[in-house]
Amino acid sequence: MNGYMLDLDGPRTAPDYAVSDAMRAYAATAMDYAEARFDITLDYSERSLEDVDRILAVWMRSGLVDPERLCEEERQGLWTFCKTMGGYVGEVVIRNIGGSWRAEPLREDAVAALLVTDAGAHASPPDAVWRTLTEPLKSVASYYRALKSVGKAKR
Repeated sequence: MNGYMLDLDGPRTAPDYAVSDAMRAYAATAMDYAEARFDITLDYSERSLEDVDRILAVWMRSGLVDPERLCEEERQGLWTFCKTMGGYVGEVVIRNIGGSWRAEPLREDAVAALLVTDAGAHASPPDAVWRTLTEPLKSVASYYRALKSVGKAKR
């Protein structure tokens, strides 16, 4: 797989740093989007995740998003939005709970962004945003609280 083996407990690899850079860039885009579209300043605080949930609620004005009813282009647009907002959510986790982005190989030519908290929890903030938009009773704030409780339980 591109000449490396993924070791989540070992040192970070070049693909990990590339994923970190990409997810930080998505987070910056999320901050710009929140400011331009909603006049919301995201600041990487835990409280800012409530603002993210408010932004996601706008996407769900007419109910949960049903990916099956979207064409391929719309699904890809939704996934890009989830990566953007998920990048921000992940950076909130990293800055407040502790952790790092890791590259998780999907196939020979693709990796997924995986967040590994300092407590050892493995998470996918883009997937959490997707679930918030597509499943009932989900929020990124509750996702964050769950990750935070894992860290407290390990102490």
